[in-house]
Amino acid sequence: MLLFAALGLGACGGLVESASSDADAGDSGLDFVACGGDLLGTWTVSSATLVRAPTPSPPPCPGRVLRSITPVAAGWAIFRSDGTMTGTVSVGNDQTFAVPLSCTDASDCNSLQGILNSTSASVSCATSEPAECTCGVVLTPSLAPPLDAQYHVDGGSFYLGVGGRPFQYCVRGNTISWLVTVGILETGEVVQVNATR
Repeated sequence: MLLFAALGLGACGGLVESASSDADAGDSGLDFVACGGDLLGTWTVSSATLVRAPTPSPPPCPGRVLRSITPVAAGWAIFRSDGTMTGTVSVGNDQTFAVPLSCTDASDCNSLQGILNSTSASVSCATSEPAECTCGVVLTPSLAPPLDAQYHVDGGSFYLGVGGRPFQYCVRGNTISWLVTVGILETGEVVQVNATR
């Protein structure tokens, strides 16, 4: 797992590759403006908002449908006046999907729930149609040990480490928001992480 791209921002369900561009953010209708601002202080992650859903790939079985995805985030970051920072931030997801039993080795939705619970943090499945299950999966953020990095600010973005990618951000009062892409940059979900100091 990575924290804040260069630092190792862990992401259940994918790797955080970088911040997204404003063009990416436009897909959701969420208006994110990278206004910059004073990063100094200790920030505690309070929430996450889906800006752009991941680009769906062809499912391994016809009929498997992702019904909803809601990002969740946890962690903290400290930005110091000497250009150093430390922190650990992780992004996870609550997902709901429908899957035909013919796509699985399970005989019913209860046995599918048992199979999935052996591989995921928390899964619940129920019969939604004959021979189809709707399952909710909670991929809880798992925080990596805190790491340290240099950072610098350029306009409405901050950069971590040498040659780090930009994270568009905006500080308003005691609240900061920044954008990250979870998964492969071109096809991953774009998440706005929100924190307070």
